[in-house]
Amino acid sequence: MEEASARENGLQSIVRLLRESFEQYSAEFTEITARAKARFEGREWQGVLHDAEERLALYHHHLSLVESKLAPEMGGFLYDFRIWAVLKQAYLNFYLERYHADLALVYFYSVMRRVFLRTGASIEYSDDEIYQCLQAQVAQNPDRPVRIYPADTPRDISGALIQQIILDFGFQSPFRDLPRQSDLAAAMLRPDIGRALDGQSIERIEFLKGAFYRNKAAYLMGRIVARNSIVPMVLVLLHPVQGIVIDSALSQESDLSSVFSSARSNFHTDPTAYREIFEFLESIAPTRPKTYIYTSIGFIHPGKLQLVHELRQHLEDTGEKFTVAKGVPGTVMIVFTLPTFRYVFKVIRDTSTKETFRGHQQVIGQYWRVHRMDRVGRMLDVMTFHNLRFRRADFESRLLEELLQEAPSSVTREHGQVVFRYLYAARQITPLDVFLADPGHGIEAKTNAVIDYGHAIKDLAAAGTFVGDYLPKNFGVGRFGRVILYDYDDLDDLVHYNFRRMPEPPWWAETLPLEDWITKNERDVFPEYDFRNFTVPARMGEVFLRHHSDLLEQAFWNSIKAELLAGRVPEFYPYPQEKRLRMKDEG
Repeated sequence: MEEASARENGLQSIVRLLRESFEQYSAEFTEITARAKARFEGREWQGVLHDAEERLALYHHHLSLVESKLAPEMGGFLYDFRIWAVLKQAYLNFYLERYHADLALVYFYSVMRRVFLRTGASIEYSDDEIYQCLQAQVAQNPDRPVRIYPADTPRDISGALIQQIILDFGFQSPFRDLPRQSDLAAAMLRPDIGRALDGQSIERIEFLKGAFYRNKAAYLMGRIVARNSIVPMVLVLLHPVQGIVIDSALSQESDLSSVFSSARSNFHTDPTAYREIFEFLESIAPTRPKTYIYTSIGFIHPGKLQLVHELRQHLEDTGEKFTVAKGVPGTVMIVFTLPTFRYVFKVIRDTSTKETFRGHQQVIGQYWRVHRMDRVGRMLDVMTFHNLRFRRADFESRLLEELLQEAPSSVTREHGQVVFRYLYAARQITPLDVFLADPGHGIEAKTNAVIDYGHAIKDLAAAGTFVGDYLPKNFGVGRFGRVILYDYDDLDDLVHYNFRRMPEPPWWAETLPLEDWITKNERDVFPEYDFRNFTVPARMGEVFLRHHSDLLEQAFWNSIKAELLAGRVPEFYPYPQEKRLRMKDEG
């Protein structure tokens, strides 16, 4: 009896340890997020970047802490699945009728995955358990995080209404000419909303009570509710020295596609009513994957869970097989996909012919670096998975053979299953070189892609990122034509490089290669010479240089470097210039 009682007390102690870890993580997540409003009001841009990095690292920090405490507590039972089943049930029973039961369960599974990572055991989430947690809606109220404003027709979207919506957020910093800017925003919104409603009357306008902060902007997320449709209504605020301004007013699906993108950093917004917030965001961006919506508000691991669920469901529903992805095969990664799935998957090769390849840890470090940084709409986030299992029948033979031969450290075959020790997932986009060679794309689309390729290089530079390998095959074209980097093998901090003017060769070296007559270390860059890798089809080269010839000048790169060294934080907008009120005002 005493032995049984001691065992029970020991299990309860471990459950408390797990609960305390989750609660501490949640509290710190909320505390960091709560700083965002004051950061925006005080123009504390370096603080914004610091908070973003701190919050992203928080989950793994707490997993490491609890893992270190579990080992001495559980001793020889640390890898006993029977004990973990008992712990899970006791843990789940505590949270089942609580609002955040689903997040608590995801955290429990994350702890298990961390503990069992070294064993190679696959820790699968149970859809039944997640569904059970999602039914814990005792405190859920769709109206709780929302303010409602009356309106009947698009004509009711007036400057006075816009001004009242913004003032209701209670910003403590002064505005710059809010009445005039509100009039401009209303004038921008009315035509698009009228077309979207197509004669329907408006039932009400709703705005989430908490602003969404990212980089230097505050996004006020709203929607127009009509009888048969929902139209987004998003106001974007910036805070220059002169005061808070309305920078844009968005109401189209293509606008929201860029706002909720894996190529951008996460928002910081009050997560208290996250279920209602998630449903609200899904209603205004219905074509965005649920994974993006989860991760956009900082719920990375629930987003990963959603992706695995969608992947397994897709395999079951379609019967498709994993196949080699389109494009030039990578020398560092094996890339594969499903014919009609929206993500690609990557595995690190054990060896590579690429000179800069330094092994698995280097590649893993680069993906973690990109995950934590401001991706400025130009780099895809990559999700990392451990010990995922699939059926042998889910793979085409040629792909499976390559995986097992070229990446045996990451991929094995066990009992008829294919096990991935490390697997990376990213949004599927068309490689730029494939896009430009495809006769199915018109000259206008290709011209726009080539021009945006240059803008992508410049945006990445302004964000402090030196890509290294700037070949078009390392960039891709998204659904709305935006060019995005997806190969991160050679990423580095731009400030570490010396951008030099190309000297005139001495008379005796005019016919010799540069490396035979000039002194150049690995951090020296001669843009005029080294960036000949901006290779696009010959007929597009003139277009590229017409818009981006400054990329071949050391002055451009040194001016960017000076800005970075001065600590200035650049602005990046997830919408085109013509969507900016500033441009309308000046026009």
